[in-house]
Amino acid sequence: MFNSSFAEGHAAATSSTPTSPPHRHIVVDDPFDLFHTILHYIYSKRITFVNNLDIVLSGRQARKSPKLCSAEDIYAIADRLLLDDLKRKALDFLEQTCTGENIVARTFGELASLYPEVRVMYAKRFFKNKDVVNDPEEVRKFFAALQSLGKHNGLIYLIAALTK
Repeated sequence: MFNSSFAEGHAAATSSTPTSPPHRHIVVDDPFDLFHTILHYIYSKRITFVNNLDIVLSGRQARKSPKLCSAEDIYAIADRLLLDDLKRKALDFLEQTCTGENIVARTFGELASLYPEVRVMYAKRFFKNKDVVNDPEEVRKFFAALQSLGKHNGLIYLIAALTK
């Protein structure tokens, strides 16, 4: 069992049976594919962003690299893991892929509500996009989204973005 070392003046007991190292279990709330993509980026410095996962997921992926993940998800996890270079790449991709069809949804989406840097970038892109600003239907959607936020918090963010 245990050999005592008290006779020699030591206050510790030693075990004659070997102990195995403790096992470490890491529980994550995020999808495996997202973490796989991030780990692949950390080790290879390569990543592929996608704008519309529905189109990608409808076709077969014959890829050896990780499954494709949303650029918005990659931005959020890069922020959480303090991967500033990956966060910047994701933000650049999101900015380059802003269109008249997606800018209203993005401006008032979850990512913009959580990250001021994204909110400001989307707000600037919204007002620079002449197709959206000149389209009465898009402007109506924009103001309906503003109104649904209550107390016009979104308008405050947009005005702040435009004054920078």
